[in-house]
Amino acid sequence: MHIVEDKSSKTPAQIIGENIKSYRNLMAISQDDLSAILGVSRPLISRFESGDAEISMIHLMKLSDLFCIPLSDLLEEHSEVLEMNSKVAFKKEKLNTQDLKAIAGFRKIVKNYINLSK
Repeated sequence: MHIVEDKSSKTPAQIIGENIKSYRNLMAISQDDLSAILGVSRPLISRFESGDAEISMIHLMKLSDLFCIPLSDLLEEHSEVLEMNSKVAFKKEKLNTQDLKAIAGFRKIVKNYINLSK
């Protein structure tokens, strides 16, 4: 029996990185803005997005709040969920980093309220 390895499969870091990049682009947030929100360097954001660096759970939770999505949406391959979320996303036009942090905080409150209501 010969087992063929699937060379097209992605690592978890690559899947997460692609999701981060997709949501970041969807919201028109630059890597510089995202690095300021997460408190990391811009090159590290690039490494996260390419799957060359693993991202911490704390940073994933911050991204989940900013993008107003369940944490699981960052962890799985699912183009249909991203497409659905694209219909309700806001675009970062004329917002500064402080505005984005405030939006992420507000979204976290809303997400927690929704979870408590279940």
